Amino acid sequence: MQLKIAREAVQDLADIWDAIAESDVQAADRVLRSLGVAMERLAEIPEMGRTRPELMAELRSWVVGKYLVFYGIVGDELRVYRVLHGRRDLDSLF
Repeated sequence: MQLKIAREAVQDLADIWDAIAESDVQAADRVLRSLGVAMERLAEIPEMGRTRPELMAELRSWVVGKYLVFYGIVGDELRVYRVLHGRRDLDSLF
């Protein structure tokens, strides 16, 4: 599957990096690498993620450390919609 990352998810990744980099740039880089690897893995095996119908129809999520990658499968694409910290109020974001 092709991996497509929505603008919102790109901004989420930038915000995550900025927040972590305030205290440790290397840690910020490691977290973003982990998230990137996870998204590539999901594109290979998209059914790994948990379905999240309580948030949005056809939505799935995958846990990566403290973060959740929210995505959907659309045709031959894996579309990453958001990448959020697990403590965020998810209901208000979807």
